[in-house]
Amino acid sequence: MTKRILSGLTCLLLANSVFALSQSSNLPFQGAYIQGSLGIINANYKFPQQTSALLDGGLEEAQTSSSSNYNYANDVMASLALGYNQIFSNYVLGLVAKASLTNAQVSTNINVNSSGDHPELPHEILNTNIKVTFKDNYSLLIKPGILLDNTTLLYFLLGPTWGYYKVSDQASFSHSILVTPPGTVYGINGATSSSSSGYKLGVTAGIGIEKYLSQKVGIGVEYDYAYFGHLASIASTGNITTAAPGLGTIGTIHSQLNHVTLQTNAFMFNVFYNFS
Repeated sequence: MTKRILSGLTCLLLANSVFALSQSSNLPFQGAYIQGSLGIINANYKFPQQTSALLDGGLEEAQTSSSSNYNYANDVMASLALGYNQIFSNYVLGLVAKASLTNAQVSTNINVNSSGDHPELPHEILNTNIKVTFKDNYSLLIKPGILLDNTTLLYFLLGPTWGYYKVSDQASFSHSILVTPPGTVYGINGATSSSSSGYKLGVTAGIGIEKYLSQKVGIGVEYDYAYFGHLASIASTGNITTAAPGLGTIGTIHSQLNHVTLQTNAFMFNVFYNFS
């Protein structure tokens, strides 16, 4: 009797598994798909900065600096993705390859405009321009999910992301010097610049929900967080010169960005088509 009951339960479980597999193959989430996305990205940059100009002998020094607070940039982001989903009962496991394009840029100017410490050296101007840009990025993401019903999927994303960045720092110094006799005012000028660019490996984590409107076409919304950490630290030094007779190079200007970091938040609207 017990053997018959166990045999019956086994047959029932096998039949249920076969039915579930046949049902899953008919669900729109099964198989390969292509996805287009459009949304907003918020890029958070952090770059402690310092620029200084020093004339020979310590005659005059000017300095600018910025805090280590985050600087924010918002931009439109467009993405194209290819993916594949496999259904296991009420669960989905997928893999997504995604390419995204944006141009989230922060541009900051820091100025010092003063008369300086010496009355014979008026109109001291020290200017620093900083630009940090985040552009195209590429991701390979694992996509586990839960079927809320036959046409609705709640999913999560996790995986590596490669993002292109560019960091630039340009500094300039201008001043005046009064040479007596004969009482002629000569300009003092200096400039320096540095930059860094390339692809940086980060990690992306996300969450989203998809809804199929038909067996082939669906829509969804998604939130992605990406952390890239340290992008670059750059520094440069240039000469400060004057046309005053017998002087030439009279000092240096130095500028640096310390430990530039980046993290992003993206909110996307998705439209996708299932090939299966």
